[in-house]
Amino acid sequence: LLGGVVFPVTVLPDWLQKLSNVLPTVHALEAIRLALVKSASFSQVIPEIGALCIYCFILLPFSLWTLKYAVNRAKKEGSLTHY
Repeated sequence: LLGGVVFPVTVLPDWLQKLSNVLPTVHALEAIRLALVKSASFSQVIPEIGALCIYCFILLPFSLWTLKYAVNRAKKEGSLTHY
């Protein structure tokens, strides 16, 4: 609901709009809406793409570290052989 998939984020109360702007889904959907529905130029979509790039730079290293941690822990516990 906060991602803007069911209805636009602009119909949410102000405090929920601020909270939803933290989600990358909001920026991705807004970029898609601008490009496809409103026929916006590339320069109008750049802010949303920039926000998504920032998410990538922050979340990609974190997710790789988390995956490495989870695999190493599963190897230690031997829980990978159960599946």
